[in-house]
This record gives sequence, structure tokens and C-alpha cells, in this order.
Amino acid sequence: MFDGDLADALSNNDVPLPSPIAEILATIEGENDGADWHWIVRLEDGQHAYISGGCDFTGWDCQSNCEAFVEPTLEDAFRQVPEAYREELRADYAKHRRSP
Repeated sequence: MFDGDLADALSNNDVPLPSPIAEILATIEGENDGADWHWIVRLEDGQHAYISGGCDFTGWDCQSNCEAFVEPTLEDAFRQVPEAYREELRADYAKHRRSP
């Protein structure tokens, strides 16, 4: 896994995914004891997921939460994102799709 927060969020909260993460498509960075993290990912089996979670000031291995919504398509995964974060995640996705 290439995002330490995402790996820690999933493993410390026993969030199962149907296949490994192939690529992180969009991210909203959170902070310990503050705003939650939000990710849109593509799984190796071709499905997509919206994942969100947060942790206290000590990190993911103390008090934290994480949930994943696995969907067959990218658009379906974006529909799972709460409206308050959807535009920011879409903007991050668009920014990375334009990068060489």
C-alpha cells in the first residue's frame, strides 16, 4: 500500500475489501484528532470504493474508525461520498487525471 494513513485506517479497523487496492484515485487529507480522511480507490478486481476514517491524536492504532463502500463503478463510489466532500474529492480526482 502506498498511503500510510489508508493502510493504517484499514488494518487497525479490520475493514475487509474484496481485493487489494490497485490505485488511489482521489484523497482528502485529514488530521489526527481533527477532520477525517476520505479516499476514492480502484481495487485490483476492477471495482471501486469510497473509504473514510479518522483517528485521535495518538494515531490509528488507538481510537480510530474507518468504513468502506465498495461499488462496481467509479461513479457509484462517488455517489457514496457525503455531499459535503464530494466536490473536493472530484476535484482531486480531476487534478490527478490531468497530471502526466
